[in-house]
Amino acid sequence: MLAGNGKSSTTTTGTSVEPSTTQGTSSYYGCKNLQYLSLQGCTSVNDQTIWYLMTHCKKLQVLRYHQSYSVAEILCNELRKLEERQLPKLVLQTFDHPFPYGLNIPEEEVTRVSKVCPNIKVLNLVSLDNCLPAYSQFSYMTKATIEMEDAFGMGLYKFLETSGKILTEFTISCGSDDSTLLDGGGRSFELFNVGLKLAGRFCPELTMLSISGCGLVTNGLLEHMRKNRDLFLRNNRPLLTKLRTLILLTYHDVEEMPIQTCEEELLFIILKDCPDLECLSLEGNFSNFLSDRFFAKVMSTNPFGNLRIFDVQGTQVPLTIATANCFLRLPSLKELRVSCWRLSEQEYKNLDDTVRMSGWDLRLSRRSTAQHIPNF
Repeated sequence: MLAGNGKSSTTTTGTSVEPSTTQGTSSYYGCKNLQYLSLQGCTSVNDQTIWYLMTHCKKLQVLRYHQSYSVAEILCNELRKLEERQLPKLVLQTFDHPFPYGLNIPEEEVTRVSKVCPNIKVLNLVSLDNCLPAYSQFSYMTKATIEMEDAFGMGLYKFLETSGKILTEFTISCGSDDSTLLDGGGRSFELFNVGLKLAGRFCPELTMLSISGCGLVTNGLLEHMRKNRDLFLRNNRPLLTKLRTLILLTYHDVEEMPIQTCEEELLFIILKDCPDLECLSLEGNFSNFLSDRFFAKVMSTNPFGNLRIFDVQGTQVPLTIATANCFLRLPSLKELRVSCWRLSEQEYKNLDDTVRMSGWDLRLSRRSTAQHIPNF
């Protein structure tokens, strides 16, 4: 891998990526086997150089570059100049167009990119909901990171319906609010529920799922899922059984109430059937059900033998010393974060002493917040 440092980032061991002409024949000197290149922070590199790298580094799979235009925009801009017969074949495996780049890639250009770069496996995208189905043309995509600028809607549904079956990692976020204008309207507080149900329905191979934000879900999608409820929670069938990482994250300021939550039954169905789970991180308002009883019920089916990190943040949850002691006995646990548990200072100290005196390779932590229960 060659990483750019802003100075001589396109040159290695004295070999330039510039073309050379010998006896009238254009030849290419340089890193012929280069597969990964990072030009982060290289402000002197222009768009034409990026295009030259894409077309002349015949084995280049990943190109990291974030300046005025994303790599995806540069690719689309250059392809727009070419006729169909002139289109190259590239081996790029990453389509990189993240926030804060614009929402300006038309569907026909995504179609053209899918033909030029048929091996795209990783999607990193900022998008509107109705644009998402176009990216299902990347038929080998296994990892997707998507930031929605409006809402979860039928575009997301159609995208996962087509592409979800081979996704192994999926990160989705949405930061819209009640002031966002949506055709047909939308609803707050449903982001986690809808994200989990869609992933459970369409993404059986997921090992990593992250859902974050405080955004809206369109009424159209909610109504469609209501009418087809049995497709998402049919007979409590196992969901997401290959998960290793599950993250539910609410965007909120310290002084604000974390508002996102999810249905108790839904989270239970997922947790009870993912024995390979290594990281469980929940930030939101789970105060109604995330209790000793809930985890006792989950662990009667799934003993969390591979769990390494357990983290609950947000509003205070009714988890007590009983669950803490249970988690400390997990064979693989490396970090237990108990910021919003119902633990007194003395109980926390006792747990910390137990970890230290036992010599366990385990980090016990909590942030100092007003939510902690004082000494009884």
